[in-house]
Formats: sequence, structure tokens, C-alpha cells
Amino acid sequence: MTLQTFTWRVEKRTRPTWRASIRQFNFGDGYSQNSPQGLNPVKAEIAVVVPRLSRAQRDAVHAFFKANAGRPFLFAYDGDPLQKFTCEEWSEEKHRPDLYTVNATFKQVYTNQS
Repeated sequence: MTLQTFTWRVEKRTRPTWRASIRQFNFGDGYSQNSPQGLNPVKAEIAVVVPRLSRAQRDAVHAFFKANAGRPFLFAYDGDPLQKFTCEEWSEEKHRPDLYTVNATFKQVYTNQS
């Protein structure tokens, strides 16, 4: 199955955070040694804000997240190349009867799915 691409425009206040997975080995006398964990120890987590959506657009974003629950999708942050992410949690804000903002957290994954 081909990966879908998240194509909605996100706000500039969308914030990435990178986290390194490090193994720390502690020895006696306070000595420790660190080592990266796995082949891809640095992963991004991005707090995404999709603003000014109509009800139909909001429904399409929800449908995208539901269809990709537990599966990776493609997303390019701020001109970066497409990368694989998952979204396990999202929420919405209702501003007016037909104006919404969707907030989501994208977690970078490394997988052989394409």
C-alpha cells in the first residue's frame, strides 16, 4: 500500500522537537559511557497546527488521521524532504460555526513501508 501524504497547510508556529535515543552505561566511581540506540537514534516530534479550516476541510483532516491510524504517512516540514510520521493524537478548536483549527502531534518513524 502506498503511503499517503499530509498536504494541508500548517501554521508557522508549528514546532519540531528532536529527541535522541541514547543508552547510558553507568560504571563505578561516577564514570558513564553513552551510545546511540539503534540505526536512527534521532527522531522528530512535531506539534502541528492546521488553521482556518471549514467543516468539510476539518472532516477531511479527521478522515486522513483515522485512515492512517497506526500507519505511517508522509509529511514535509518547512521545506524539508518528505519523511515518515505517525499521528496518534489530535484535537480541534472551534472558533465559529464553520471555522476550525486542528492540532496534532506527528512522531517521526523509520520503517520499510513505502
